[in-house]
Amino acid sequence: MANISRIFESQTGRLKLLNLLKGEGYGVRMHAYEYFVRGRYFIAFIQLMPSRNMAIITGFKWNEEEFKRNLNKIIGLIKRIDPTIAVESRLQY
Repeated sequence: MANISRIFESQTGRLKLLNLLKGEGYGVRMHAYEYFVRGRYFIAFIQLMPSRNMAIITGFKWNEEEFKRNLNKIIGLIKRIDPTIAVESRLQY
């Protein structure tokens, strides 16, 4: 099995992401491996799955414009901590 980076398995790695998001001006609530991210309105829900080396970022149709405007920045913050993580994004209707 390949050596997979599991930075987000530790609370330290997850708190780094929390602090980076807050440092960029987002309102954030963290629950273990999940983050609720707010700008002007609710922007996205981030799920970290360190055992799969994956993150899923979900936005919502009712705030699609703000989600799209912030998606690359959020992905960049995740990748700043773990450049090897796979990131998927989706829009929930």
